[in-house]
This record gives sequence, structure tokens and C-alpha cells, in this order.
Amino acid sequence: MNWFLYAIASPALYSLTNYIEKFLVEKRVKNPLLVPTFGGLIILLLGILILAIKHFPILPLMPLILIILSGVFLYLYLIPYFQALVLDETSRIVPLFGASPIFVLIMSYLFLGESLSMKQIFGFVLILIGGFAISSKKIDLKIFIPRKTFWLMMVSAFLWSITVILFKFVVISSDFWTTFAYESIGTGLASIVVLIVKWREIHLFVTKSFKRDIVILFILNSIVGVIAQYSFSVAILLAPAALVSIIGGTQPFFVLVFGVFLSLFFPHIIKENIERKVLVSKILLIVLIFTGIVLIYY
Repeated sequence: MNWFLYAIASPALYSLTNYIEKFLVEKRVKNPLLVPTFGGLIILLLGILILAIKHFPILPLMPLILIILSGVFLYLYLIPYFQALVLDETSRIVPLFGASPIFVLIMSYLFLGESLSMKQIFGFVLILIGGFAISSKKIDLKIFIPRKTFWLMMVSAFLWSITVILFKFVVISSDFWTTFAYESIGTGLASIVVLIVKWREIHLFVTKSFKRDIVILFILNSIVGVIAQYSFSVAILLAPAALVSIIGGTQPFFVLVFGVFLSLFFPHIIKENIERKVLVSKILLIVLIFTGIVLIYY
């Protein structure tokens, strides 16, 4: 299958998880940490299953450490993301992920000695302006006083960028499924640590509030998330990370489309502000962010 299909499938599927997660933290789960924690445990089982099928291959020590760290960061980036999800609309939060190419390029400059062009710097500026604006409730002179969700998503984008770099570094010299499995193990280990730390709260939630519909949503969200991550990982393996990152920048578009659809036909599940003026401003700012991403990599 063409790498583009894998690349475009990833943001589309992640957009679905964005709204499943928004529904869970808004309607069903008080502590947003519970969602990635239970999801991480399911991913852990998947990683063990893949390794069992492959007869538990062992990577060299350094790649093994790096890919497990990649999995840990794949969990950690969700912590500020879910905190932001509790505070704001999904269609305002997800576009801020456009900052991740900035962090990737900065880390490449610092650790790989790659230089920055004026065009790339201009792209940074466009992404930052778009990010500030779309995270603001009202477009006025206070636009450059970012709210808490902006900073939470900057941290989230930074942690995600570390995951991308670590996975790419390991997978180019290792078997794909083995790399993918050990990354899943790392995510699961991070989930176990949180499970231990939050055991009392999680145990209380499971015994009193863990109903059938929540279990189904947790499993569905995990399945869609794993498929999205798999698609992204395959795309990274088959094509330059820069191209895949640009395609990933379409996620805000999918989020906006799903948000409008849900708000119109299922407002009892998800309700976002779909006034014409708000929609137009979101579309323009998403275009601005995507333009910045393109300028960074072309």
C-alpha cells in the first residue's frame, strides 16, 4: 500500500480518538489520567502478543532502551493533552499539535547539526500565530496572552516529537514489528507506574463507576488509537518523516469536520461552537498552521 494512504489514515483515525476521549473525560471519567492508563494496559497486552508471535526477539541494549523510552513518551504526551481536553474544545486543542514539527526541527538542529532557513523560521512564526489565535476564545489584542491549554499542548507536542525521533532512529535498523512491540511495552510500563501511584483512585472508579459502556469505549478508543499509531509508524518507515509530518498536519481538518458532524447530529454526545463566525476563523487558522508546516519542510 502507498505510504500516503498510511499517512493520511493516521490523522483521520486519531481525530476519532480525540472525540471518544473528549466524551469520556467530559461525560464519564472524572480523572482524565484513567483514559490513557487503561489504554496503555491494552497496548501492553498487544506488545506482548506481538513478541510472543515472533518468539520474543531481543534488540541490542541501546536500541531497546531507546524504543522503550519512545513508548514511555508516547504515554507521557497524553497527560498534558488530556488536561487540555478537559478545559477546552477538541477543535481548538488539536491544531496546536502543529507545533510538533517545530520541536522536531529544533532537535535536529541541536543534535544533528542541521541549519534553519529563513523560510523555516517564517513557518515557525505562522504556526505560533495560528496556535496562539486558535487557542483563544476571542480574537482580539489579548490573543498573544495564551491560555493554559496552549502551554499544555506545547508540552504535549514536544513529548510527541521525542517519540517520533526515537522510533525513527530505532526502526530504520531493526525489524518493524519488533520495534513496534517494544514501543508498546514502554507505553504499558508507563501505564503500570501510573496505575500503582493512582491505585486507590483507580480501584474506587472500577468498583463504583466502571460500567459496560465505559469498557466498550475504552476498548474502542484503544483499538482505533493502535491502528492510527500503526499507520503512522508504517508511513514513517516507508517515507521521509518530513512528508509524513506534513500529512499529519491535516488532523485539525478531520477534527473540525467530525466536530461539526457530531454537533449537528449528536449534540448530546459532543457539542462544540459551530457558529458561522467561529467556524470561519477556525478554518482560516488551521490553514495558517498547515501553511507553516509546509514552509518548514519545503
